[in-house]
Amino acid sequence: MAAKANLSETVPDQSAPLDDFEIPGYTFDQFRKAIPRHCFDKSAIRGSVYVLRSLFGFLFLHYVFHRLVTPSMVPSALVSGLLWQLYGFMQGFFMTSWWVLAHECGHGNFSRSRSLSDFVGFIIHSILLVPYFSWQISHAAHHRATSHMERDQNYVPPRRDEYAKKLGVDKEELEHLAAEAPALTALVLVVRQLAALPVYLWTNSTSGDYWRRKKDTERGRKAWFRGLNHFDPRSPLFEGKDKWKIIASDLGVMLMALVLVMMARKYGARSVAFEYFVPWLWSNHWQITIAYLNHTDPSIPHYESSEWTYVRGAATTMDRNAGIIGHYLFHDITHTHVLHHHLSSIPWYHAAEATEAVKGVMGKSYRRTEYVGLGDFIRDMWRVRRVCQWVEGRVNHGELDGIKSEGVLWYRRRAGLLDE
Repeated sequence: MAAKANLSETVPDQSAPLDDFEIPGYTFDQFRKAIPRHCFDKSAIRGSVYVLRSLFGFLFLHYVFHRLVTPSMVPSALVSGLLWQLYGFMQGFFMTSWWVLAHECGHGNFSRSRSLSDFVGFIIHSILLVPYFSWQISHAAHHRATSHMERDQNYVPPRRDEYAKKLGVDKEELEHLAAEAPALTALVLVVRQLAALPVYLWTNSTSGDYWRRKKDTERGRKAWFRGLNHFDPRSPLFEGKDKWKIIASDLGVMLMALVLVMMARKYGARSVAFEYFVPWLWSNHWQITIAYLNHTDPSIPHYESSEWTYVRGAATTMDRNAGIIGHYLFHDITHTHVLHHHLSSIPWYHAAEATEAVKGVMGKSYRRTEYVGLGDFIRDMWRVRRVCQWVEGRVNHGELDGIKSEGVLWYRRRAGLLDE
């Protein structure tokens, strides 16, 4: 007879066993004081070097492929097509690199000047068809309420009864009906990786109950799209004072869309698809992967309002090593996300040093993976998707120190993940 797998075996290589997790006992002041003062320094010159480095990589790859992948050099249409797909995949890394830098700009980390940070971030995000100020505002709300079941903006998991209702089954039957289905998991992953970012911008679909209820407020009823839309200045995501920032963000995206239409008319839709949209889709994939894996793991909880604090929420993030690509092109955003959620004002080039400085303060509240490389990073996406389906109070975690309230919710692993 098959026996249930140990949960720590389904997602290996954690920094501590899953039953060794501790709810944070440190204070924000203790966390901040552990970090060397120079880690808070920001330099527009240093920030510009990172932006130009990513731009140079993009342009260099463009030059190499356009010189070498030509009909005379590669006469086979099949081989040429495969090489251009490889081109799109590789350029997706550089687009993701820009996106991460724009994300840092959104936190004011490009320069000591907030205006300069916003200017650079606005340009980069507009090029990537992301409404900069709209995203900046909703992302700040996510940081203020990380892993809060009501108020968080990103990756708020369903409770057990919500998940059962979504599947149209009784919650007591959920264990049996949520059996392992690799084909379904693969389909969900593909759809999510391609569509999740645009869907999030249009619907804010992964937000908590507080934000869903705001759709029914007076402001929500007056919104043009009647939802949590990042392009609508009347959206409940924003306040009246944000109106012109939202409009400016929309204009930036519209201008970039116009540029793409003009390029398609001049160079052909096929060229624009290979040069921009294939890399853009890969960039969306990496953005979603980064955000999902840094916030989703069976070893970290979510909190109801009664148990949530800022420090507890910040510690529910997970550092994952994405190897050389993660360091040089993702700018350590995957390696240092725990620090980032405690103190988003530390620029990316100081984040690794600051992370090392706070590990002693966090103790067993700090979560990270020990593997090295992008392949393991991707495999973890598959494992986490299979394991993390819904949350409920104190399931399969025993009587852990400091975890006594039903207001601390954990992911429930799928019943079909069994040892043979």
